[in-house]
This record gives sequence, C-alpha cells and structure tokens, in this order.
Amino acid sequence: MAESKRVRRKDARPGEILEAAVDIFLNNGFNQTTLLDVAQKAGISRSTIYLYYKTKEDLFLQVVRTTIHKHSAQIQKINAQSNEDLRQNIHNIVELVFTTTGDQNYLRLLLIFITESANNPFLQQIFFTEIVSKITNPAKELFKSTKETKEICDVILAMIAGSFFISSLSTMILTEKGNFLPSRQTLKEMLPKLILNSLSKAPSPDAKE
Repeated sequence: MAESKRVRRKDARPGEILEAAVDIFLNNGFNQTTLLDVAQKAGISRSTIYLYYKTKEDLFLQVVRTTIHKHSAQIQKINAQSNEDLRQNIHNIVELVFTTTGDQNYLRLLLIFITESANNPFLQQIFFTEIVSKITNPAKELFKSTKETKEICDVILAMIAGSFFISSLSTMILTEKGNFLPSRQTLKEMLPKLILNSLSKAPSPDAKE
C-alpha cells in the first residue's frame, strides 16, 4: 500500500511542480523566481526538482507553453476558417485576442515579457518563438488571402491586440468604477465595425493621386 502511494505521488509530481511554477512565476516574475521557490511551493526538495528541470529557464519555458497551449485549439480552428472574407477574418482575430487577453495567466505572462525582457536575451527569444510565432503569426495568416496590403493588415492586428491588452490590463489594475476605458465586451462588439468602416472609406492602395 505504501509503495502504491509513493508511485501515485511520483506520477503526480510533474503536474504539481508545473502548477506551483505557474503560481510563483506569474506572481513574482521571472527574475525574482528561483527553482527553490518552486520546490518549496510544490512541497518537494531542491534535489527533487532538478530531476525534472535542470534550470529555471527550462521550467519557465514549460510554463509559457502550458499557458499558450490552452488557446491552440482556437488558433487552429480560426486558421481552418481562413478565407477571402475580410469581415469574417477580422471577427476571427477579434475573437482570438478577446479570449487570450481574457486569460489572466496569459495576460500576466505578457507583463513578464514586457517588464523583464529588455536585458534578458532568453526572454526575448522565448517571446518570439512561443508568443509571436504561435499567436501573432497565425493571426497574420488570416489576412494573406485578402486584398489588403501587409501594412494595413499589420495596423489592424496592432489595433486589435493593443486595444484588448490595454483594456484588460486596466481591468486588472482599476476598479470597474474607476476604469475609464471601454470594456472588453464593448471592444469585441465595436472594433470590427470601426475597422471595416475605416477600410471602406480608405483610398485604394492602387489609386493614383
């Protein structure tokens, strides 16, 4: 019986370590977290955590991948729906950004990259390989079949991502009464209309002056 209990405990340990790591990293940030912090949170020894993760960087990378993975199914779904309908593609991107920025863990993860990446090559690399390539680039793919220029598509994506990020961040910091920005739900409803209205009035890139 005791042996069976130890086996079950060992099988559950990777998940317990990762759960503790998510909590510690997203609350303390990357620079202020050590493997010992995570080991203590998970209720294991320093030597035990090294059996699973050799470095803090290895563990943080797994935290990032676990956080992103929750949204991978939605990313694959909207990419499968990609077509020449700009209106539908914009709605799909808004839905994706609305969902990801509504995930508090994802939002706090972005804050770590924003506040700690300047002098940290590891965080810079992970940001591009795990965030940009798996979230931003798939969103850009939705525009490839449309007639809009790359510059316009980049501006649209930046407008959507920036609007939701700032709104979500303000919700974390301010009370509902003190929040002067549009709600996330309002952005979800209004952004596609505003973007499409602006595009309909913009001159064609092929138009001569």
